[in-house]
Amino acid sequence: MSVLLCLALASAAQLSREEDLKAALLLSFIRFTEWPSSTGTDVPIVIGILEQPELVNSMSRIAAGKLVQGRPIQVRGIRSVADQKLCHVVYLGSLNSKKLEEHLSVSRDTSVLTIGEGDKFHQAGGIIQLFVEDGRLSFSVHLGKLGNTKLNISSKLLRLGYTVKDQSAGPWGGRSKP
Repeated sequence: MSVLLCLALASAAQLSREEDLKAALLLSFIRFTEWPSSTGTDVPIVIGILEQPELVNSMSRIAAGKLVQGRPIQVRGIRSVADQKLCHVVYLGSLNSKKLEEHLSVSRDTSVLTIGEGDKFHQAGGIIQLFVEDGRLSFSVHLGKLGNTKLNISSKLLRLGYTVKDQSAGPWGGRSKP
């Protein structure tokens, strides 16, 4: 019985650590992204996280009281495509192709920073894809998809991850370090 409890606690701690790492990375993405001036400086930056309450909790805790570009951060869990329409940042996690396409179609050619996981995220139209490389959390930014928005991601952030220019190169192809 105590072994099961220890395993459950270790698993919860590992999940919490993973969610905290993702939340810290999301906060970094927000810090190094500029939205068009039309979004207003007094309007909070709204982060929508699809169906991942642990990540919502971690992100809320890490972002509490912080300002980015003079704007407060608001974190909310989203459950549907309609929920994400009021967000500046949308984290979609790993979705199947049909659901992913549905969620990304709402944000296409808007000033919404889309972040997700899975090897087809860029191909489906997502901007920042998280993945694990050599046991570490890493990311790639699809410059073509970014170019369709009015968002500006700092070169400082781009140097830390990979960039993708051509989605036709496949899910891992075309990825390069700047």
